[in-house]
Amino acid sequence: MIKWSEKNKLSTELVKTIEEKVREVELIDNYEEEVKSLGEGSFAIVFDADKAVIKMDNYNGDYIDDILFDCEIKVYYDASVLEKLQHLSCIPRFYGEHVGQYSNHYTIMEKIEGISLENFLVNNGGNLDEQLSNEILVYITSIINSGWYPHDTRFSDIIITDNGIKFLDFNLYQNIEYLKVEGCWDSSKANEEYAIEFWDELKRWGLIWVNDRIKFTA
Repeated sequence: MIKWSEKNKLSTELVKTIEEKVREVELIDNYEEEVKSLGEGSFAIVFDADKAVIKMDNYNGDYIDDILFDCEIKVYYDASVLEKLQHLSCIPRFYGEHVGQYSNHYTIMEKIEGISLENFLVNNGGNLDEQLSNEILVYITSIINSGWYPHDTRFSDIIITDNGIKFLDFNLYQNIEYLKVEGCWDSSKANEEYAIEFWDELKRWGLIWVNDRIKFTA
């Protein structure tokens, strides 16, 4: 049974569409049929449900080794992160979650349509203007200030829409309180470590990080 969010109410029609799609997707694990997906990553498969998407987690185990934090980090269900970041405009609306009959976990969220930062750079010859850069960094700061470290965010996870920037893919976001308990969190190095991650993405595109123009302070 789907556990619906109390904050984001849906129309009866959309609820029905989502419930039908969840039932359809659940048949995958029983090998009864194939369902076309929107995409598949290391930790989940994403399915279309009209104005929503259903993300089915496909990983085993809750922890992975991570060289950045030099410790084991948790792999979260998107639902657990989404629900706690609903106050941020850069985060898709969280609609609900469901544990299926075959023990798979499903996160139901707003469908985001736009162009990824990755494709934006391809289409614009690798140019990233100052306004867009600063907007992205402001949102990254707001996520960190909300208690989550946006680990492993790729340019393909940042979507430029008609309504602003949206972030996707939250499985490897890290709860800062958890990192503190594990002795993996040093707030004085947080910006530096994230800059390293983001810098790697920039280097991949041959871009230059102009420190005197773009500031990142959490």
